[in-house]
Amino acid sequence: MSMADVVRFLLQLSYEVVLVDPNFNPAAIRFQRPFEQFMACCVQTRNSSPPRVSLIVEAQFDASAGDDFELDCARCLAPLIPGSVKCEVIRVRETLSPAEKLHNRYILTDRGGIQFSIGLDDSGNAEGQTEDVILLSQDSFNARWRQYGQLKGFDRVFSSTIVGTKAMPTS
Repeated sequence: MSMADVVRFLLQLSYEVVLVDPNFNPAAIRFQRPFEQFMACCVQTRNSSPPRVSLIVEAQFDASAGDDFELDCARCLAPLIPGSVKCEVIRVRETLSPAEKLHNRYILTDRGGIQFSIGLDDSGNAEGQTEDVILLSQDSFNARWRQYGQLKGFDRVFSSTIVGTKAMPTS
C-alpha cells in the first residue's frame, strides 16, 4: 500500500492540506513519487475545487529567495502538480522561544492529521521496509495545526508558490 493510499480519503475531503517534511528534497525521486500521488489525490476531491496545499520544509542556514532549493521546487515539482492545483512551499526555522523541534513528518488537513514516522519519501520502496503511520489524537492534531497550519510554532523564512503544469486525464 502506498503512502497516498493511506491518506487518499482524507485528502479528497479536505479544503486545506499541509505536508510537513523538514528534509524534503524536491530533486530526489524518492520524494517526488509520493508527492505526485498526494497531489493526484487532491484533485480527486469531493469538494467543488482542489484544496489549498502547502509544503513545509526546514530552511537551511544559507537559504535565500531564488536559491537552488527554490529553483528545484519550480523545476521538479510543477510537472507533478495537476494544473488546477497550486502548492505554496514554505521554508521555516525553529523559533528560539518557545522552542519546538522541527523533526516529525505530517500530513495535516482541516479534517485531521496523520504522522509518518520516517518521512514523506518512499526511499525507493526498499523491499521489506515498513512505515508506521499514526492518526493524530484531537489534542495532538490541534497542537500541530497551530504550529504548521497556522505557522505559530516556527519562523517563516521564505515561501514561493508552485503552479502545477501536469495535465490530468478527463474522465
